[in-house]
Amino acid sequence: MKKIIFAAFITLFLISCSPQPKFTIQRLPSGKEIKILSIGKWYFTKDKTTALTLKYQTDISIDDVDLLRKEVEEIWPVFRIDAEKSDLSNAVIMATSPPIKKVLFFYTTRSHNFVLSKKANGTWEFKSWNRDYDSEAQSLVKEYLENYKKGDMLSVANLLHYPDSFTQEQLNEDKNGITRCLAIVADKLGSLESYELNNNKISYLFVALGTASLEYWDKHPFFYSLIYDVKFAKREKGYLIFNFSIINDKLVIHSTLFGLPADNPESETIMKELSDSIMKEFNQGRKKSNLT
Repeated sequence: MKKIIFAAFITLFLISCSPQPKFTIQRLPSGKEIKILSIGKWYFTKDKTTALTLKYQTDISIDDVDLLRKEVEEIWPVFRIDAEKSDLSNAVIMATSPPIKKVLFFYTTRSHNFVLSKKANGTWEFKSWNRDYDSEAQSLVKEYLENYKKGDMLSVANLLHYPDSFTQEQLNEDKNGITRCLAIVADKLGSLESYELNNNKISYLFVALGTASLEYWDKHPFFYSLIYDVKFAKREKGYLIFNFSIINDKLVIHSTLFGLPADNPESETIMKELSDSIMKEFNQGRKKSNLT
């Protein structure tokens, strides 16, 4: 893996006889369009690993790694779907400059690689992206978990992301709804007694909680995930999965998944009861909103 990490630091120089390579246009959830040159498997011969690689053409200077990263942060949530379908443990997004004529019919391009590796639990690790997503996410999650342990569900709800376009009434309605749903989860599973970051392979059934609407999150798909092993007072072993999106260059909680081990015969019944209770609360809240 060290060989792949090293590849993220280097700038590649490619020579071509074609002034303009063929590309396809991909529209990102934000509405921005990028020029995809290729998607395929790249083989790293030195350590015999394979990565699914998306190569695209950018108008940003290859030397401006921070600005390139912001562009790639928009690309990864879309490319992640292909990377996970490929069953490969590595992925690369290659930002490539437009061809520059050097001599006669020869052109050069410059590229910078953004490398990812999949962990055993299915989440992705970002190699040399010049941003510490782990620290940002874990800091936010720790505050969430500590408030959850204290039973302060309103403070938990305040840590979630809400659209800037929300009116104060919409904001209050969404926060109050999330607070009530968190209370239902705590009542069903019990209080949170302990938590520890998970990097191992797991199988679980879950119920998800999130703010805003599906349409909103379609425009801001999740970018990054963390999984925690937790102990619930009533159910012992469980999981908390946090998905994050990047909005206005800030990592925010996209959704929280409350999970129980799939190999526990009681998990399916418990998750169904929990889901039904949350849906009942959601529908009652919607009726009250329509009445007012």
